Amino acid sequence: MFHKLHIRFTFFFASIASLILIFMSIICLLISEKGMKQNHYIAFLNNMNAAITHIESQNVLTYQWFLETEQNARLFIRIKDNNRELFYQRQNTSLQDLFEKTAQTARDTYGLDIDSEGTSSIMQKTDFQIKDEEGTSYYACAARIPKDHGFLSVVALEPMTGLKQQILVQRIGFVGADLLGIFLLTVFSWFFTKKLLSPIEKNRRQQAAFISSASHELRSPLTVILSDLSALKKADNKEKQQAFLSSIEQEGLRMSRLIEDMLALANADSHSWSIHLEETEVDTLLLDTYEKYEPLMREKKLHFSIRLPDEILPPCSMDSVRILQVLSILLDNALSYVPAGGHVQIGLIYQAPAYLISVSDDGPGISAEHREHVFRRFYRGDSSRHEKSHFGLGLSIASEIMKLHKGEITLTDSPEGGACFLLKLNSRYE
Repeated sequence: MFHKLHIRFTFFFASIASLILIFMSIICLLISEKGMKQNHYIAFLNNMNAAITHIESQNVLTYQWFLETEQNARLFIRIKDNNRELFYQRQNTSLQDLFEKTAQTARDTYGLDIDSEGTSSIMQKTDFQIKDEEGTSYYACAARIPKDHGFLSVVALEPMTGLKQQILVQRIGFVGADLLGIFLLTVFSWFFTKKLLSPIEKNRRQQAAFISSASHELRSPLTVILSDLSALKKADNKEKQQAFLSSIEQEGLRMSRLIEDMLALANADSHSWSIHLEETEVDTLLLDTYEKYEPLMREKKLHFSIRLPDEILPPCSMDSVRILQVLSILLDNALSYVPAGGHVQIGLIYQAPAYLISVSDDGPGISAEHREHVFRRFYRGDSSRHEKSHFGLGLSIASEIMKLHKGEITLTDSPEGGACFLLKLNSRYE
């Protein structure tokens, strides 16, 4: 499912980004082409103005100037002196026809008859675009320049093939850049959507694992309850009946604890798990916890101790009930896994503005390969820490409580060789 969703998201993101890229490219291309056409036309006008100024100012026009002007400005020029063509050497009849068409267009469309023998003493000029019979476009200029001996009529043409070639090259460049951009966007979208879907896919796997583990954990006590109920019906004396009832009660309580833990984690996942902050004396909280667990530790033949700072500590903003729940989870684990004769210690260090609460033991500890997974739900990878009364949810709940307090819970090796859980709380909840 996620593979198909990954492909669809990649296609969707790449398509949207590509459409935006193409749209922006078209706008940039149109602006660029407009600028190129404008610059090309301005260059033509400048060349024509320079040529006409030279023609006006000179009484003698050399053939050398004529050739250089045509070559440098990429122009085709026809100059007539009183309707007699100068420098005539062209054999291209289509170009001669286009000169005539240009003169006729200037006369018919723009009202400038450059071949007229009128007496106007003012230079007259008009510029426009024209096409030959093959459809090739030209910039055209027609001018009538008065002289002492009569007049000169000038027709100049500049083919727009060079401009069109530049536009074509630019379009090919834009298309190539867009194709490369679409390819890169597709690659980026592939990795981006993969990273985007990764936490969702991971969460789905965790949910599936959670449901599978929860089903397994619930099935075990339920199987025992149903088996005991069946046996209870067949029991022929009160002792057997009482034994079966006691087993059913224990398994029912076990199911109840599991369901409460699952509901707690569900509330944490839905962000509906709230805390009630209050100013709490941390050392007092630890002393109360010590007094609560000291008889249980003594019963299990464990040496239980507490280590507190000598100085007076400022209060800490916390939910004391929830922090006590975290400490209870850690101490219950110690009761279950530390062998008789072992040591368990609660410690407190204040490093402004943080409180560091430690719960350490000299039990079997947790191996490095399992240490990074202990806060996962239903994780019980270490056989030395596997017990029927523990579902692998306690440390997950402790981790969620510490997150609600914007604190941390970490696991290290204790100096005695066992496990050491370290709680970090800020004195002010920020």
